[in-house]
Amino acid sequence: MTASACGLYIIANSVAVVVLYKRDMGMTIAESLRHRPMPLVMIFLGFFGAGYPIGLAGFHLWISSRGESTHEFLRNKQLPEEYKSRPFDTGNVFKNLYIQWFQPYVASNMRNRDKFIVGDKRFEGS
Repeated sequence: MTASACGLYIIANSVAVVVLYKRDMGMTIAESLRHRPMPLVMIFLGFFGAGYPIGLAGFHLWISSRGESTHEFLRNKQLPEEYKSRPFDTGNVFKNLYIQWFQPYVASNMRNRDKFIVGDKRFEGS
């Protein structure tokens, strides 16, 4: 979210530069931008810099409110309608967000960094 804050800061400062330059020189905004085009470039860069993190955060907020993970969202795009399911959807947006954000993580029984032991069931298929 730091990139979003920086992008919005760049946009605000660039707009302020254009408006103050317009006021001080007695020009229109178009004349001000023709005379000093760099603030316009900075406005576009600010939109690009802020847009991606804000969009990504919004997307994850949306799928969290639906009770899905990114994997389930992408998998359900490929499945026929009768196979689509959202097993973690509670039917309430706020309850879904509460479960996603504040529920404690379940401890995993998988210890991937343990030493290999002959007969270990995890490695039988490989």
